[in-house]
Amino acid sequence: MRLGNARKAIGNVQTGPLGPVFFIAMLGTLLLPPPAAAQTIEEKAQLCAACHGENGIPQEKTTPVIWGQYQGYLYLELRDYKSGARKNAIMAGMAQGLTEKDIENISEYFYVQPGNLASRY
Repeated sequence: MRLGNARKAIGNVQTGPLGPVFFIAMLGTLLLPPPAAAQTIEEKAQLCAACHGENGIPQEKTTPVIWGQYQGYLYLELRDYKSGARKNAIMAGMAQGLTEKDIENISEYFYVQPGNLASRY
């Protein structure tokens, strides 16, 4: 396409009173990142079930039980995995995408699940 034809084609898109508005709106939708998929805490916590178990019983004996675990403990662990202060490749990857609010909510979610801790108080 020659430069003259390109100008003519662009000019055709921008004709009329809504031409520039439509053009800018379309350009904006192409440049903006797609909206993040909204996930509930239950959906985010479901990812934990792959290793930590769907009913609080882990798949492997070396995987810790998180159902009914103390909220503060879970919060500190997730925070430390996210920051790199605590090392585990799987958990670091899982915690990386969590916000501080996610960490708070997930910690609370697992705290209120039935578990086998001797005492919560």
